[in-house]
Amino acid sequence: MSGIYLSVSKKNNNEQLNIHCADLIKHRGNSERIIFKGPNWISIFYDLKTSNEKNFFSNDNYLILVDGKIYNLAELKKKYKMDSFYSNELELFSKLFLKFHTKIFQEINGMFSILIIDKKENKIYGIKDKLGLKPLFYFFNNDELIISSEAKSILKKKNSCKIDYQNSLASIFLCGRPPYGKTHFKNVFDIEQSNYLEFSINDFKPKIHNYFNLSLWINKKQYEDNKKLKHNEILNIYENSFSKVIKHQSANLENYSTLFSAGLDSSMVSTFLSKIYNKDVNLYYFESELDNYSKYYKKYLEDNKNFKLNKLKTQDKNFIIDLPKMIYHYECTAKEEASPIAFLSNLAKKNNHKVLLTGDGDTILGGSYTHTSFFTRSFLYQWKGSRFILKLMNRLSNSLLQSGAEPSTIDYLYFPSFFNLSEVFTNVMLHEGERLDQWKNRIDLYSFVEDKAERETQAFVLDDTFYRFQRYMIRQDRACSRYSIEFRYPFLDDEILKLSVNMPLRIKQRFNFFQSGERLGRITEAKSIVRSLAKKIGVPKKIYNRNEVGSPFNNVYYKKIFKHWGLKHLSNFLNVPEKNLVKCALESYDPNLARVQYSFIANELLLRIYDDNQDPQAISDKFSDILSNN
Repeated sequence: MSGIYLSVSKKNNNEQLNIHCADLIKHRGNSERIIFKGPNWISIFYDLKTSNEKNFFSNDNYLILVDGKIYNLAELKKKYKMDSFYSNELELFSKLFLKFHTKIFQEINGMFSILIIDKKENKIYGIKDKLGLKPLFYFFNNDELIISSEAKSILKKKNSCKIDYQNSLASIFLCGRPPYGKTHFKNVFDIEQSNYLEFSINDFKPKIHNYFNLSLWINKKQYEDNKKLKHNEILNIYENSFSKVIKHQSANLENYSTLFSAGLDSSMVSTFLSKIYNKDVNLYYFESELDNYSKYYKKYLEDNKNFKLNKLKTQDKNFIIDLPKMIYHYECTAKEEASPIAFLSNLAKKNNHKVLLTGDGDTILGGSYTHTSFFTRSFLYQWKGSRFILKLMNRLSNSLLQSGAEPSTIDYLYFPSFFNLSEVFTNVMLHEGERLDQWKNRIDLYSFVEDKAERETQAFVLDDTFYRFQRYMIRQDRACSRYSIEFRYPFLDDEILKLSVNMPLRIKQRFNFFQSGERLGRITEAKSIVRSLAKKIGVPKKIYNRNEVGSPFNNVYYKKIFKHWGLKHLSNFLNVPEKNLVKCALESYDPNLARVQYSFIANELLLRIYDDNQDPQAISDKFSDILSNN
């Protein structure tokens, strides 16, 4: 984790103003600001030192700044027979860039945003990793280019960058993120995953390029060969791959820590760390007012003396009080679980644990309940008999059977009430019509798979990972960066991704009528290979058969916020009476009503903080008063 800021201007580039703007992201580093200057540019960097290696490098040719980590520079050094000694691993990267230029980007494995200033060619490059796990934003007009790790530095310098209502409206209630490549703010753009920005200082023109395509990874022969492998053979491949990946991601760290949920994925990562190093592994765990999950992890800790549990236990209302500051760091609404994760990051900082490995990213191995639903329905729809029955039932239920909604809770909204009509509306309003082609391209990547359900489910898993995941992971980045902590994701390493896109569907999703524990009675099993691997390395049965629960906390306090704080700004934004918004938030039939309530409050906060310039701390104080006195 580091903070990157750059301003290139045709006019006088005020150094103190740039420092003032850049300091808004100084929380991303744990060292003093470092200032670099050129003829008409200034770059400011806040380094997060997690080992002896620096995340910046400068010589006569290049200035290179990195937010995140590149994992495979040693392998690239060996592959291309580079010199044996470099004072800094980024010096090696500079040599690779000098030799291969932008072609080297697709070979880099890591989670990163990189800024490169080519001093000889007078060019600037801003590169985002393949999944977009690290943020990088930019603003451009005829006089200035600004690049920053977070939008708030740009907003500070360009006071005209207010909320972009057109780009924010559709996404407010559906995903908490603006359309692809954009932000909630006017003229502030997101460099998307697998892309890089190229900017010529001489011509003063930015260009966006794509450097990676999934077709480079998906291989028909490899897929067919993997289908012939037995389950134990695939299990051994994944065991070796995860061991290698976790070694890479934890190399040179002073201590070993994980973000622990007592669930399958984080337990597996923690167990690998313990087995690899046979040293203490710090498990950062939060326990809400809703549940006590000690029944899952008690035996796990007793059986492994290397595990040191760092448990966060506080009143859940503190997470609600923290929301204004969390939305300030989010710069969007995203997901409410960020506050508990931020609290854990603060605890890790106090313990001087700078890097935490997490179990996030099991999506590529079919780890989402949406994958299970998609797989089951795709399987049933490919057979004439079951397809006829489903169509008949959907006709009787106005195509809403698959939504799980009772007719009294949703039919009144639609006329005619056909669920499929929302596809075109959503595609056009939220995605500007681009998602249809993207989805068809995903299916085409698996055109060699004969079974329709397998082909479509593989495409859906792939799409979820490479299109939607960057939108989800902003939660993790902003939660940990608030306290100068870095999260790393073994499941999202190139090696695991490249391996998984060519693996048969049965290791991701399969029918299994004989599951045990909490999964008893389910007919489908997700992440079967992960469960098998967890079992093999010693994760307890109670954990690998546990249902996924996320990071829930008690959000009954939302009602008090609605009553005593209101939704005035959101009401004006939507041109909907405030009393109607509050009524919908409190009385909707939505079974996930708490998420709707969070969405309303989060968007009210976004508007107050970024459109009305209200102080997040002052709002937090107001929330504290409301929840303490009512």
